[in-house]
Amino acid sequence: MSPLKKILSLSLGLVVLATVLVVISTGTVGAQSLHLNGLVASPPPPSVPVSVVNTPLPVQGTVMANITNTAVPVTGTVAIGSLPAISLNNTSTSPLFVRDVDNPAQNPVFGGCDLINVPGGGFQSCNISFVTSTEYFTSVPAGYRLVIESAAGELDLPTGTIPLEFEVRTSLHAGNPVASYTDVILDPRLVGAANSSTDLYKVSQQTRIYEDSGVTVVLDTLTNVPASGQYTAFFTVTGYLVKSQ
Repeated sequence: MSPLKKILSLSLGLVVLATVLVVISTGTVGAQSLHLNGLVASPPPPSVPVSVVNTPLPVQGTVMANITNTAVPVTGTVAIGSLPAISLNNTSTSPLFVRDVDNPAQNPVFGGCDLINVPGGGFQSCNISFVTSTEYFTSVPAGYRLVIESAAGELDLPTGTIPLEFEVRTSLHAGNPVASYTDVILDPRLVGAANSSTDLYKVSQQTRIYEDSGVTVVLDTLTNVPASGQYTAFFTVTGYLVKSQ
């Protein structure tokens, strides 16, 4: 081999060797540490899953969750984007049950008061007392409204005298400066002579009288019996209580 060919072969070998060293050096720097101006930069650490137990974490933005049969405590405001359609079927084979909470049969009341041998010559009154299956009251219980649906009564008056007023006094206007109370007028009718000295008047009337909680219902009577005379009246009502709104 001539000297020129030897020189060319040696040069080509050196070039190939230098190229291999550069490739190896580059791979080593990328896989390990980089030496820049005397500083060493480590490669980024790999991602590691983190589990946080029994520690509340604030969450912002939109959270997607699919939770089944699991109680999840929630604080703050929860917005529901959509709900499935709700269908209520009410058929004879699969009826929809409802409850009438204002049904009179749920909270019935009975009330009454008497005026025994009271003098004539002016108005006479008595407070109506009520009873239910659980309590007795004269003032309508707190949280309820009283509804009177029927009223009945009688008056025993001296022969020849008549009733002028027979009414239920309510106080629904008690807070109104124009009217302190309202009367519901009833209409007694003459039945006949009770005996040789008295006439009997009776009333039985359907009505709808309302009274708010804390108020007493009153019966008022007025006759033309003179102040020197006397008469007797009996009065009863039935109704029910409903929850105030």
